[in-house]
Amino acid sequence: MGSRMRNWMQQRALAAIGPTGSRLSRWATTRLCERLRTDDDEDLLDAVVGIACLSADGWAADEAMHALDARCDDPRFLQRVLVSMLEARMVPGGWHRVTRRAAALLMAPAPTTAGPPVTRLAWYLDGPAVPATRPGRYEVASWLVQATLYVVDDPLRRTLVDLLRATGQPDLLRALQAEFYRLVGKARRYGSATSGNEVTRASLWHGTRPAPLTGIVLANPHLPLEVTDTPQPDDRPPYEAVVSRVLIAILKGRPDPLPATASEQVASLVVTALLFGVDLWAPPDFVDACQRALRAVPPGPVREALCDRAALFGVAEARAAVVDAGLLPADERKQPAFLFLTGQWAAYDRLDPDGSRLRAWCAKQAAQPSWPFRRRFEEVAAAAGRASPFPAIPRPSSGSRRSIGSWVTDYGVGGHF
Repeated sequence: MGSRMRNWMQQRALAAIGPTGSRLSRWATTRLCERLRTDDDEDLLDAVVGIACLSADGWAADEAMHALDARCDDPRFLQRVLVSMLEARMVPGGWHRVTRRAAALLMAPAPTTAGPPVTRLAWYLDGPAVPATRPGRYEVASWLVQATLYVVDDPLRRTLVDLLRATGQPDLLRALQAEFYRLVGKARRYGSATSGNEVTRASLWHGTRPAPLTGIVLANPHLPLEVTDTPQPDDRPPYEAVVSRVLIAILKGRPDPLPATASEQVASLVVTALLFGVDLWAPPDFVDACQRALRAVPPGPVREALCDRAALFGVAEARAAVVDAGLLPADERKQPAFLFLTGQWAAYDRLDPDGSRLRAWCAKQAAQPSWPFRRRFEEVAAAAGRASPFPAIPRPSSGSRRSIGSWVTDYGVGGHF
């Protein structure tokens, strides 16, 4: 078949995407599907994928799906189909239809020579790497998690839910944890979702009942992943991994919700995760568990990060936690400043009756031009009616105030001391 003839047939077949399929478009669909059995042309594959995913003519869509399914036992061909589908889902209104078709292909049985039957998904994610770089295994796993939650309907959805509730496959676990993190952010920004199927599914709880993703996460024995099990691209902070790990551990009632680590960066993210949990639109027992975890942080980097958040940044929930639990920084030199900034005046007056320890510490900080928290001390002191422990900022000498220009903001003219 020449290229001009093939292009003409593709155009006729794509007419099946319209509301009805004509005889000509169905005939062209049949010929293209027959041609796909032996032809690896990319344009031909894209045309068949487009018909399978986007056609309103059910007969043409099913015919194209049968043709794709017949060759998807080849991992290289399956990957080419997925690449084409990733492009087709960008068509307006195509995301749901394409994703349903992709999920159906991936959940079909894969050819095996021995052992229990497996799906193409497991075969694709755990099998030998195929040469092309897209779509990566994690990208496919993430797509399937989204399909389970937002797209496919019974009975395929039940099959996918059962798979995700039990899976130990690393890419699927990472995708589940990433989606949990995304919905944590959504719950913090928007609170309860009460209307619309899409919005309702994109929640962590329906009232006090677990939403679909939360139910999957609760049931999966392999979650949460440890921070070290979640690779971070480009050496970025493990923000998503730490927040998800901590909150899923709280969700499951783990006695050790905090990761064992000495990293200051991770410790700060652990505190962030617990503060997120308190701030979530969530059942009261989950919020209470996050508050208890804040008050029970053991000595070490996490406690130091919590004390910093309470004192230097004035976070109300962090301050409540350290005051309720009587927590202090491990460094005794910082304790007067900590008690001062958290407004624990009785304890501060007992520890530093004349304020000399705090003034000495503040004088050292004032010698660091880049230290950013002087204003925080001054605001706390003013609110409590106390003197600022920082030494006064010296004014420039009179010799430095001479005019050095003619602009009204130059020294000696106006606008500066």
